[in-house]
Amino acid sequence: LDVIAPREFLPSFLEKFLKEIGSQWTTIDFYNLLDDSPTLPVLRETAPDAGWEYREEILQPSPLLVLPQNYAAYLSLLDSRYRHELERKSRRAEEYFLPVEWYFVQQDEDLDREIDDFLQLMAFHPEKAHFLTGVMKTQMRKAIHNAFNAGWLQLAFLTVGGKKTASYLNFDYRNRLYIYNSGLNPIFENLSPGWVLLGYLIEWAIAEGREAVDFMRGDEGYKYQLGGKDRFVTRATLTRET
Repeated sequence: LDVIAPREFLPSFLEKFLKEIGSQWTTIDFYNLLDDSPTLPVLRETAPDAGWEYREEILQPSPLLVLPQNYAAYLSLLDSRYRHELERKSRRAEEYFLPVEWYFVQQDEDLDREIDDFLQLMAFHPEKAHFLTGVMKTQMRKAIHNAFNAGWLQLAFLTVGGKKTASYLNFDYRNRLYIYNSGLNPIFENLSPGWVLLGYLIEWAIAEGREAVDFMRGDEGYKYQLGGKDRFVTRATLTRET
């Protein structure tokens, strides 16, 4: 949701933008900018000179996990209790009496069926079931297809005894893995399949040389337990008198 302009042109662009828009609007709301956005310092400096009052507030955390060069180094970054927890859950899955496996969706002809299964896993969670209106399902389906066609999709499933138990919808883009949404069947909740699958995905990202896992906005506990460090999503509001 940031300004789409090369960094070197931001000062001149925003100066002209604020001057032009000032004759038409009295409020500009830049919503959901990351706190390291290059737009923010330029707005802080430019807005007052253009006659705008500038306010900035933190909206939500958006944890980021910067990946080390190998999985052992990643485990060493974690708090000891969460490192042992991840190792224990992974070991239990490997030793389970039913085979526990995981995979990425890679075939175009399978995609719609896999999307259906992913949405079904999401809907086990009451809040996500409420979120999944018909319009939202259509939007997500289009986004997944577009990401697949662009080579950015990572739709991953964990199966237990061949039954889909957990899934992550991620985007593999510009050397980062973006964790967008997930689904979980509670029938195998004792296996902690969400943790197990995410652990596999982080291990994969390290092995493939990705620089970071972006957990995106939200302060869910697992993001920090698995190594995420806070960044913040901010809001910059500009107002002027008529």
